[in-house]
Amino acid sequence: MPDFLAGISITNTLNLVLFLVIWIILCELTHVLVLLWRREPLIGWAVGPFGLTFMALREPSPLYIWLDVFVPAVVSGSVLFIGLFTALSPVVFPSTFLKVLVMICGLLFTGIPT
Repeated sequence: MPDFLAGISITNTLNLVLFLVIWIILCELTHVLVLLWRREPLIGWAVGPFGLTFMALREPSPLYIWLDVFVPAVVSGSVLFIGLFTALSPVVFPSTFLKVLVMICGLLFTGIPT
């Protein structure tokens, strides 16, 4: 297993931190935009380790639930694709399989806590 991970190298630490911050902020803003599109009366909100949590008077419709899952996943996948598969990547991976694995983990990280 160490040989599998030995080829990963970080070319610029500051760019990696900036990439991660931009990725998380864009995913959370997408959640907020989907909520604002819904136009439900809010009774409360909270800021937690997994982002913003909103409470509304009614249960969300199935369309809203699917939008709240898929739209941030598309944004997350796009940011991860640009950040990992282009020349802008702050991390060099030895194989495409590892890049795809990181993308899948990133999509799960941004999609499951919602």
